[in-house]
Amino acid sequence: MRFLFLTGIVFSICCAQNSFAQITTFPYQEDFEGSHGFTFSGTNSSWEVGTPSGVGFHVAYSGTGALGTHLSGNHNDAELSYATSPVFDFSGLTDDPILSFFLNYEVDSCCDFLYVEVSNNNGISWTRLGNLYSSVPDWSENWYNSPSGWFGGANVYAFTQHTLPGLAGSSQAQFRFVLSANGSDTYAGAIIDQITVKENPAVEVGLNTVSLLTTDPYSLGSTESLQVGFYNLGTDSLDEVVFKYELTSPLGSTTLDSVTFTYSVAYLQYAVALLPMDLTAEGGYSVKVYSSLTGDQNPYNDTLYGTFVHRSVQTEALPIHYDFEGLDTAQFLQGQEVPGVSGWYYDDTFDSNGQLQLTDDPVNGGNRSLCLVAGNVGYHELLLTLDLSGYDVSDDELILSLDQWDGDNFSSSNDVVSIRGNANTTPFVTLYDWQLAGDNEAWTSIRLNLSDYLAKEGQNYSGLTQIQFKQTANNISGTDKFCLDNIQLFALQTNARLDSLYSLSDTYSTTSTDTVALQVTLEGKQAVDTVTTFLEVTWPDHTTTVLSEALIGSFQDTTFTYYFSGLDLSNPGIYSFRGWVQVTGDEIPSDDTLAPAFLPVAAPAALPYFEDFESVPKATYTDLAIPNGTQSLYFTPNGTPGRLRITDAFAPYSGSQAMILDNVSESHNEVVIGLDLTGKTVASNKIVLTLAMRDFGDETDDEDRIFVRGSSEDAWAELFDWSTEVSAEWQLFSMSLSETLAAVGQEFSANTQLKISQSDNFPTPTDGVAIDDIRVLDLQTDIALVSIAPVANELNATEKDFSVTIANNGVNTLSNVPITLELMGIAGTLQVTDTLTGPLLADDTVSFDFLNVPLNGFNRFEVSAYVNGTDDLSTNDFTAPVSFLNVLQLDTLPYFEGFEGTYSILVDDVSNASWEVGEPTGTVISEAYSGTNAMVTNLDGPFNGSENGFLLSPYFDFSGLSVDPEVSFALQYDLPESTSQTLRIDVSLDSGNTWWVLDNGWYEEFESWDASSDGWRRFRGPITGA
Repeated sequence: MRFLFLTGIVFSICCAQNSFAQITTFPYQEDFEGSHGFTFSGTNSSWEVGTPSGVGFHVAYSGTGALGTHLSGNHNDAELSYATSPVFDFSGLTDDPILSFFLNYEVDSCCDFLYVEVSNNNGISWTRLGNLYSSVPDWSENWYNSPSGWFGGANVYAFTQHTLPGLAGSSQAQFRFVLSANGSDTYAGAIIDQITVKENPAVEVGLNTVSLLTTDPYSLGSTESLQVGFYNLGTDSLDEVVFKYELTSPLGSTTLDSVTFTYSVAYLQYAVALLPMDLTAEGGYSVKVYSSLTGDQNPYNDTLYGTFVHRSVQTEALPIHYDFEGLDTAQFLQGQEVPGVSGWYYDDTFDSNGQLQLTDDPVNGGNRSLCLVAGNVGYHELLLTLDLSGYDVSDDELILSLDQWDGDNFSSSNDVVSIRGNANTTPFVTLYDWQLAGDNEAWTSIRLNLSDYLAKEGQNYSGLTQIQFKQTANNISGTDKFCLDNIQLFALQTNARLDSLYSLSDTYSTTSTDTVALQVTLEGKQAVDTVTTFLEVTWPDHTTTVLSEALIGSFQDTTFTYYFSGLDLSNPGIYSFRGWVQVTGDEIPSDDTLAPAFLPVAAPAALPYFEDFESVPKATYTDLAIPNGTQSLYFTPNGTPGRLRITDAFAPYSGSQAMILDNVSESHNEVVIGLDLTGKTVASNKIVLTLAMRDFGDETDDEDRIFVRGSSEDAWAELFDWSTEVSAEWQLFSMSLSETLAAVGQEFSANTQLKISQSDNFPTPTDGVAIDDIRVLDLQTDIALVSIAPVANELNATEKDFSVTIANNGVNTLSNVPITLELMGIAGTLQVTDTLTGPLLADDTVSFDFLNVPLNGFNRFEVSAYVNGTDDLSTNDFTAPVSFLNVLQLDTLPYFEGFEGTYSILVDDVSNASWEVGEPTGTVISEAYSGTNAMVTNLDGPFNGSENGFLLSPYFDFSGLSVDPEVSFALQYDLPESTSQTLRIDVSLDSGNTWWVLDNGWYEEFESWDASSDGWRRFRGPITGA
């Protein structure tokens, strides 16, 4: 306590000695060319005064000296430092003094800041000077660019000033420059020169704002006024100020003029002067305004610059068309009129780094398009303002048509096209989201009835109707574009539109007297008296018939459907239809035609259905098709890159051919199979689908499924999720149509359908799925081997009992069914066949026992069962194999295992084990230690990757021994990655429940052999504790 107390006294004496005022006369000026009164403190301070000697940034504003952080390099890491001024005595001042200096800085824009603090009590407490919003009344010039101070980099000296509020009358005033920097990156820091502290002048005017008096940019004329807002910053009353200005017009001409303002403005009072201007010409203006006042002390706040636009309005009569041809390529980086096209304005008010381009790539016919290119903050927009005052939403249908190109990979709800009836008085109404309207990087045609949208929102056309094209910013790469071309606006008089073309029959129920329907809409102000519809049919034999019908009457703003009947669509194959409508005076011919429409016709197949693709010609299909030679199967690609292939590639499941569904790029494939299940019911019939499938790495997708529906009128029901079940190897799957349809309340019909669906974005072998041996059958006789009961390990066993669970999944009663049990061990395979005498009724299950099955030797056995004979369904005719160990137990010694015949060492395969017995032929382990055979991890080479396996000895009974037994063995090993590979001997004294490492000084590493043995080695040692 005593030492702390004395330290406090010393510190107080120190500070008191520095408390005397140093500066009492003004203006105070410091150029750092000689002695100075600044002191430096803080953590890791880099402040100093001297001659800057670095490169570029490091130079004084004037003379040779300056104040800065490391005048020859970067500031320090983790710095919180201060450059503190001398003490000022402002006791004789009634108005706050003004601090000014020239500042250049470069600090981390993420986390570092430079700012100024002031104190009125000799540095005992400090307050941050000013803020981001300091303005003219604060004598603010270039003061802070963030709420925390200056950040980022100016890299150029700027005159900087601010009042010192609250310091008038203080005799112990100071200011200090503060650098706050984290520990990640260092930069040049700050350089400060030409510091001045002065009294408030008697005469001073500070210009604050410049703007147009009117807020309507569309109706500017010859008698407009420019508002100049200013403050009297001098202590004397301001009675007269001369304002001069230079106005540059859109044509490039400059007007020079001046206005004398005569009005008494008191100290710190705000006033506005009006400057008359002629803004008749449409386009962008720039103006420079400056004050002229005798005795004005500060020239840095005497000048303001402004820009504004007399926006153009498209006044041409409709129709109008913009294709941007004849305009030069250009980039516009800030808001302005688009040259050469009246009514177009680019607005970047809410965007940073975006731009508008007149470009030749991409284009949709011709050589030019107009593109918005995203910046990195906010949004920007393209505005088209039109005089549509002669139109009314209730009487006129104004149509906007355009071609758009979406090259923007960032989707936003602000990527829209909108309209408003009046640019000054009504809000925008969204017409559509252009991100959702077309394909990426492809031209898409859009057509909209503007009257419908405005009428719905209670708006109408005016002399300032405005269309907005808006893009949200997301980066500064210059690659995310939204482009426009071929923009047309017209008042619709007559238009006939073909809305849809469809057959009244589905693909499996067509007849010789079928009907195709055409839905037609008439729109526009002008009624028509004749509408002619056409239908072109291309038949499966590729011949073509054209049918037409003229309808007489009065047609206006109506929709109707015309039916072409009596068409013979009963023959299997692909029918294509093209329809169109014709009226006199049609103004939009692009929507008159729909083509092509396809109708695949295939007769539903009866049961049993089987398709193994062996008699189907090899082919690739990329359009809707009935693959040649298939049964009741048709293919639909949703997206041009989808495809179906009948091929002999990739090793089919059976035979020489299979069907593959894959994709050149992102798309979706469907294969539909029609089945005639007349007379079948989900309650009484067991209809089953079996098929073989192989997955080539297809990514999981909600469409990767097999579906079923009772008829073409029903909804699809999920039958099988193959995305989670199918692997890279061929597998045979079975699924019940009856159970699936019963669960959703559907029934079989003459047109029950299966659908195999696949989606992805690459061709095989990267993606895709292969399908083979598709079979649909009505189960009559089906015996299913469900499982083998759990099998326990054995000791010294010579025979064993097994139990198999068997089910009758068919409808017929089963009797006298031969069942085979297969037992595989190191001595070979044993098969035992017995007969299930029955009767086993439909849907019943029974346990069938195999008793006293002989075990040949001691090792791991694998047991499975299968049906002898043929039934309707082969996928369930066998059980999954079950493994167990038959372990030798010995109570006599010595024990020897040389692996030359049957052997009693067991392999416990945890994962991917490669242990095997035979003659070694590898490069490293090329021969046995003795004899011919050895137990080796892969006889002909290295062990497997990610291998985990054990060799287990017989059980030994050492209860009769009075000393620990000894083990000896020959070992050869090669472990190149010893840090991740372990080889050792473990011992268990409790029948394998717990294990411990047997270590007789054998191991190179901790409890493991390491590296290479360089040939066979002999090891010998006691089994301690046995």
